[in-house]
Amino acid sequence: GGVYVRFLNKVAEQVAEILGSDKDFMLVGLAYYNYLGAPVDANGTPVDPSVVCNEHVGMMVVDMGNCFGHSFYDTSCSTAQQYAMHYRNWANLTDCLMAYTYGTNFSNYVVPFNDFNVYAENLKFFSEIGCKYVFDQCAGANEMTGFIPLKTYIKSKTAWDVSDYEKNYAALENNFFVAYYKDAASAMYGYYNAVRSHYALLQHVNGDTHVNMYDNGLSYAGETSWSLQKIDELQTYIDRAYAAVENAAMTDAQKEILNRRIMAEEITLRYLRLTYWNDYM
Repeated sequence: GGVYVRFLNKVAEQVAEILGSDKDFMLVGLAYYNYLGAPVDANGTPVDPSVVCNEHVGMMVVDMGNCFGHSFYDTSCSTAQQYAMHYRNWANLTDCLMAYTYGTNFSNYVVPFNDFNVYAENLKFFSEIGCKYVFDQCAGANEMTGFIPLKTYIKSKTAWDVSDYEKNYAALENNFFVAYYKDAASAMYGYYNAVRSHYALLQHVNGDTHVNMYDNGLSYAGETSWSLQKIDELQTYIDRAYAAVENAAMTDAQKEILNRRIMAEEITLRYLRLTYWNDYM
């Protein structure tokens, strides 16, 4: 990390010479893999003046390997605390701190990523330590499933006002479902809560609340986690949502929009059924 900062500082100095003193620019490094650890002592103090980022150097900290089942405030999780420490340490070395975080399971893009309890709270953490920018890598190839629209809405509201989201979190959820699913809001909210309850049960049974982005399939995406009975149970919420749209007083075009939004979440159930229980079809 120290070698990296010294290198970036020298590059930035030469770029400044080329552009001139009146040009404003920022060279951002990636605190990633071997460069994750900041060159500070046990107290978070820079080990040498030369490893402090100059005015044109920022650092984007990558929390790959972090636990996304516990927030950075959760002292019960050593993994989350380790990455919180990395962010805080780099905050002592640069005035332009950025975050590179994650919101998907790379081993299974279709099954919802179980970061529901922490993603908004972690944005509050980023704000408090002075992050200028947050890049959130989610399921770009499959951006409609796994409650991504809901998460995007709450993340944007949280980023806009981190001091206000906690007392209004339930209201934000409710606002989203009412506005996004309209007549199907009740059924889809029920589906959402049923999925979250199922995840809580899996964590209890497995005795592990750790959530990482490379789940090997045993915890959240494997056959043993999704019985045919559970899939059928969850399907009842989806069926109720479709029925609510069918009976709603709206145009066919409006119904098509809502049906596609419902189907986006139903893809998870279709995938699980086809992957693990195709013999029953």
